[in-house]
Amino acid sequence: GVASSSAAAAAATPPGLSGNASWSTMSRSYNVVIFGKPNASEVALLMRRLNNTSFHVLAVGRNITELKGSLKGSSDINDTLKQADIAVVCGGTSPTDLNTCLAVMQKLRWLHSCSAGVEHLMSIPNLAQTAGEPLRPILTNARGVYRFSLAEYVLYACKYFALDQVRLDSQKAKGEWTSFETCELRGRTIGVVGFGDIGKATATLARAYGMNVLAHRRDTGEGEAGNLNGVADTKGVAARVYGGKKGLLRMLRQCEFVCLVTPLTEETVNMFSTEEFLALDRRTANEKGQRAFVPGVEPMQHHLVTPSSRETTAVSPHVPASPPPAPDDDALDGADGA
Repeated sequence: GVASSSAAAAAATPPGLSGNASWSTMSRSYNVVIFGKPNASEVALLMRRLNNTSFHVLAVGRNITELKGSLKGSSDINDTLKQADIAVVCGGTSPTDLNTCLAVMQKLRWLHSCSAGVEHLMSIPNLAQTAGEPLRPILTNARGVYRFSLAEYVLYACKYFALDQVRLDSQKAKGEWTSFETCELRGRTIGVVGFGDIGKATATLARAYGMNVLAHRRDTGEGEAGNLNGVADTKGVAARVYGGKKGLLRMLRQCEFVCLVTPLTEETVNMFSTEEFLALDRRTANEKGQRAFVPGVEPMQHHLVTPSSRETTAVSPHVPASPPPAPDDDALDGADGA
């Protein structure tokens, strides 16, 4: 898609490395390995951008077999990987395959991810960071590249429920055309949990719809009172910005919609438990008897943790803990709000 292509194009210009003379002057060529589907559009764009530059593409593929197949002549794939200075991860490569390749790539200095999230990379043993030491190789990501497409998806999802699209689809399937009332987004309140690039882009678009925007971040910087009561957003995108656990609950009680865009880290694993969904559930059962925008807490019970179990969840130093897989017949799969 467009966003993926933008991320691939951004990889051709190393962000944050321009101050390093050995990179910025390009006094020598640099060998690149691209991890991705060879015929993918983002890989093709990246190859075009790197053509006739100081970056020389050694191999392209999602695993050893595909990488080897992209080599010219009878070159040995292990010898080729040993020459790599840079690796670009475009997608489709499993952590196991990437870890196998990284074990050989001893000269690797820079690893760029064409996705915004890097938690799938941080779990790879050959990228594990030694305490107190800088990460080797340097790891960069496509931060902000997807903010507009994701913001549009959030507003689409809000409108999906405000227009009761589930009911419309059901009537269409049955050949029934009964009139029913829908809701405007204008005047509704959306809470954005995680006020980074994606969160701010979502808040900006929501304001264009006339929605009331509240936001939450780890800490407002204004102490406990500021976290609980919210502080003014200096950029004017959100009406109030809350912080901390108590601030999150206070914000949720005011929201009809919630957009959760935090990175997956040890702090955000199990961030939403039954306590948070109950805070939201009270608000969406709204006073006028209109249809709630969430399916309620009961269908989600198998996916949620209690506040007490959340506090005792064990996590490793580098890999966020994952919740247990839901049973195949979980009620959430068929819920209207899923």
